[in-house]
Amino acid sequence: MTNALWQGNWRTRLRIASGLVLFTYVFFHLLNVALGLHSAEWAERFQDWRQVITRSTPGGLLLYAALLTHMGLALFRLSRRRTLRMSPWEALQIVLGLCIPLLLMVHFVHTRVASSEFGVNDEMAYIAGLI
Repeated sequence: MTNALWQGNWRTRLRIASGLVLFTYVFFHLLNVALGLHSAEWAERFQDWRQVITRSTPGGLLLYAALLTHMGLALFRLSRRRTLRMSPWEALQIVLGLCIPLLLMVHFVHTRVASSEFGVNDEMAYIAGLI
């Protein structure tokens, strides 16, 4: 029996793989935020561990490659449609998929860009103070 997760053409398999990388990143990021609800110290320690992976060169390359691959394949799939007639669920999925990067851009600038370009402390206590 073949693994149903890896069925389909190479674009489908690549979209699933990149989606799993992004899902894993978001899961650990939200777990970090959840730990901050319990203890600021736990959130800081977990963030330090998480950033060892995500802010390393291989981790950053994997994360950004997955993001660009996932977005590119979704836009390619949308461009290959013969018609824009679709179910409401599919339309909602496309609209949310296009909105998410725009909504996350502010968060990205206030954390990653501010930290790497301007040396801003982007620890959880700082992020909580922005809200």
